[in-house]
Amino acid sequence: PLDGPATVPPFVFEGYTIATEQIAWTPNDHLLITLRDVTDDSVGIYEVDPASEREFLQPRLRIANGSSPTVSHDGSVIAFERDTDGFSQIWTTTLIGFGEQKISEHPTGISCFEPDFGPQALYFLCEIDGVASLFRYDTAGSLVMYQSTGDAEISHPAAAPAPGYLGYDDGTRIYLRRDSDAASIEAVLAQDETGNVKFSMLRWQPSFQVR
Repeated sequence: PLDGPATVPPFVFEGYTIATEQIAWTPNDHLLITLRDVTDDSVGIYEVDPASEREFLQPRLRIANGSSPTVSHDGSVIAFERDTDGFSQIWTTTLIGFGEQKISEHPTGISCFEPDFGPQALYFLCEIDGVASLFRYDTAGSLVMYQSTGDAEISHPAAAPAPGYLGYDDGTRIYLRRDSDAASIEAVLAQDETGNVKFSMLRWQPSFQVR
């Protein structure tokens, strides 16, 4: 917590390992975490109440064979990755766990990954011919591929908390573009001219006051 101690006890889940995937918050301040079951090596998205006493933490399976959750800004939908035949695709489901739907409709052999919700759309990457391409799926069900205007190797898409901009990086530079226009011009937000400093994984922070 921002107004609490500098450190808190770590999460430890007996029988599971924590996967190195993105986590997400639900509207009731619970965490969605990707865990791997050590008994059968299966992966799933589990819900955890971080306010619980550490010795009573019990992860609850929310989505089997899922990883990298992201929650829509209205708190009603979860998007996630699901591995099928060795290739990942983007799926969505309601927060209460009904109506699973595959969003990325690509031929076998193409993986889609790194979903991130913006205020008005879901963004994710798909690797096509060895190059990661950025896609936008809006509330009307329209799927649009963004056109790169430079030589950026796109990774880690991150939409602003309010309608406006979309960020991503190529491992060295961070780029911005308008999130509502798939043909907008990329602008470089951060780069190091010497090449000694790498910039990646932009994350937005909503404006708020600590009381």
